[in-house]
Amino acid sequence: MDNQTKILIVEDDMIVAADVSMMLGRMNYEVSGITPRGEDALKSIESTRPDLILMDIALKGRLDGIATAQIVHDTYRIPVVFLTANADDDTFQRAKATKPYAFLSKPFRHSELQRAIELALEMVAEEPPYQAELPDTPKEDAFLQKVRQVIEAHYAAEDFGLPQLCQKIGMSRSQLFRKMKSLTDIAPSDLIRIHRLNKARTLLESGAANVAEAAWQVGFKDPSYFSKLYQEEFGVAPSATRK
Repeated sequence: MDNQTKILIVEDDMIVAADVSMMLGRMNYEVSGITPRGEDALKSIESTRPDLILMDIALKGRLDGIATAQIVHDTYRIPVVFLTANADDDTFQRAKATKPYAFLSKPFRHSELQRAIELALEMVAEEPPYQAELPDTPKEDAFLQKVRQVIEAHYAAEDFGLPQLCQKIGMSRSQLFRKMKSLTDIAPSDLIRIHRLNKARTLLESGAANVAEAAWQVGFKDPSYFSKLYQEEFGVAPSATRK
């Protein structure tokens, strides 16, 4: 039982929540909790540490599903699958910005829920460890971990680049370059680019996004420029990577 995947249900329609809980039980997943509000979901995450969250977009209360999912992404890095019912385009776009792993439109079938969960868990499992891009030396631990965390938190924003990284780290450009040079041969701007491209590769390999969507989701507003950098990094076009 300890090895079961734990899933938190955040849904204010208790009939839907009960149905989903029953489906998860039949799939041999453990329901770590059911909560109707985003505020309560954050408390539940602290106590139960779920592996995945099923989140209704239109939650009542101080935090709706989108606001809650953004906190989950920025703070806990737990994958979120959104449950939606007739979401308009603006709501859908705002929800996408929180980096969910899948969307499920209500009502959904058992097989659709199972596939969405499996896809999300596969994406998490297949995501390359970012530390592997950096030399494995003890002196990296504190500083490079901080740099990596800042990049992870902001890579999806198209206006996030070297100036913003310097600001978040609290160093001038020359100070950051000198510090990075003493630890690794990777320049800070290259670090950001590599991180974004690895994220895009995960999206493409899982089939979760097409080339244009993957580019947009990792902070590239120009798909052609994204494709050029992707091919230079991985030796194949992004269109050849996508399932």
